[in-house]
Amino acid sequence: MSREVPKFLIGALFGVCVTVAVFYVRGPLAERRAQEPSTAPGEGRKVKLALRAVERSLGNREAPLTLVEFSDYECPFCAQFNRDALPEIKRNYIDTGKLRFVHRDLPLPLHRSAREAAQAALCAEEQGAYWALRDALLANSECLRCEGSGVMALAKSARLDVRKLAACLSENRHADDIDADIASARALKIDGTPTFILGRTTPEGVEGLLITGAQPYSVFESELRNLAR
Repeated sequence: MSREVPKFLIGALFGVCVTVAVFYVRGPLAERRAQEPSTAPGEGRKVKLALRAVERSLGNREAPLTLVEFSDYECPFCAQFNRDALPEIKRNYIDTGKLRFVHRDLPLPLHRSAREAAQAALCAEEQGAYWALRDALLANSECLRCEGSGVMALAKSARLDVRKLAACLSENRHADDIDADIASARALKIDGTPTFILGRTTPEGVEGLLITGAQPYSVFESELRNLAR
């Protein structure tokens, strides 16, 4: 019997930030088009992703299932996933040892502050505050250059040593980490955010389905239940 078509393939109308608009249009119109709902051509295909010895992750490294997100800190749909779906995924699957969640950076050229924000989060990791700053950056994704709510202001609110953070940023200390994440996305022809790989954990990393866009929790839950069978 053929497997039921995944819900995320039926009328995929959920948001994804894409890079393609950068090459065709500019200005406010480009920003609007880049944030319109879109469906990646490879959505739903099976892919394999090798994971490194060091990943920014939540949950048990030995969990039977893995969810990898390629994310951009200025993408409103990444912020939507982090706000709406991830807390339930964490409560029901990550915290119970069933799933490991991995964050990878895919700052899009259209978003001027995305790469700096990614660097800041990695710099915050040196102070044991990666996830705290990550969440704060995503919660303020629309105003990362605004006075009083930009990257450094958020770092200060998170009680980070902003001088150490600034030094880390000025040295471009984690550029190689971000470039490695971008390269891994390109190898899988991923050019929009958020894009996810959800599947079974393998000795090399994860093998599963490509899911595109800020899908609701119900979509992830459905796929997680299918994988658990």
